[in-house]
Amino acid sequence: MLIRGYLPRCRSCGVLHKPTNADTAHETARRHIKAKPGHSVGVIPIRIEERKRP
Repeated sequence: MLIRGYLPRCRSCGVLHKPTNADTAHETARRHIKAKPGHSVGVIPIRIEERKRP
């Protein structure tokens, strides 16, 4: 089953965090913008395959 994850990414620094839910991804991006003004940060929606846990 595919679930939707969100990946916060900076054009200068690359990926900021592992794929997570939308709220956490936006918060991570917001913190990065405040820490490093001038960086271009966005949140990319991706599909993640959900693995069954034993």
